[in-house]
Amino acid sequence: MAQKHLNNDHLVGQDDFYANVFKQFLACSKPQSCLPEYVSTHVDKLVHDSSLNHDTNAPLRVLSVGCGHGARDVHVLKAIHEQRPHIQFDYVGVDINSVLVQEAQQVFCSQHVRGYVSECQFVVAPIEDYLERLNPSSEHGTFDLILMLHCLYYIPHRKHVLAQCVDHLSPNGKLMILHQSPAGINNFQNLCNPLFEGRKCTRNLQFNSMQVEHLLNDLEVPYSMDIVNATLNVSNCFVNPHDTTMEQAYRKGLQLLSFMLERDMREESEEVKQQVLDLLSRVSVKKHHTGEYWLFHPQVFLVVSKKL
Repeated sequence: MAQKHLNNDHLVGQDDFYANVFKQFLACSKPQSCLPEYVSTHVDKLVHDSSLNHDTNAPLRVLSVGCGHGARDVHVLKAIHEQRPHIQFDYVGVDINSVLVQEAQQVFCSQHVRGYVSECQFVVAPIEDYLERLNPSSEHGTFDLILMLHCLYYIPHRKHVLAQCVDHLSPNGKLMILHQSPAGINNFQNLCNPLFEGRKCTRNLQFNSMQVEHLLNDLEVPYSMDIVNATLNVSNCFVNPHDTTMEQAYRKGLQLLSFMLERDMREESEEVKQQVLDLLSRVSVKKHHTGEYWLFHPQVFLVVSKKL
């Protein structure tokens, strides 16, 4: 298993903070279960039988853009393997967050993953830099499946990267994009935006599946779209900060808010925090028998092919 570093201007000091708030999001999130379910029921759409060389038993080449800690990619590969047990994978994970990449390496070292992943490599770099160094005409320059799972928010030149990914698809390859819809977190972000007006967010998350469709239409590439219902437990966000028995839950709530709004909510005033919670309560549903707050957060799957 190899790891490469390419030069980039990412602030490495932010890696730990983002990795921690991302984990908190995953801990509260139901969307993770919809990913393997979607792949299992749409495996024929994602893996074209002619992409496989049955004579040589060559593995399916997979590129993950913004691989993160790797667990979501494992869900995808495992779901495909369960439906197509003869398939092995040659996997490349690319991410700018070195902390998450280290965790991904550990995930892919596990024995059950190695049962269906024959080769894996990790690269710490912006995806643009990695793909620019890869010749799509070369032997290993294309991929049978490219994954973009909740990563387009963090990519500055989205249309360019989407075009790069399509160029690096094999003739029957597929690009699978998982992205947030205009509802859920995206709606919450737009409501909160005026509270932070004039102050730069760490990243621009006000980018939903409708904008992704616009980019794909501009590129004139064929794609299909499916919407899957999912929810997010945001109960910890409403924990009383003065309740000393709930300190850990309060910290988790701040981490979740930091992830959703892409800013360190620990640094915000109590007044702003309360305004944020007022807005979150407007878009959440409270289960009165449990006291839990849930945010409806539908997920959008887009499966892209090469130009006809």
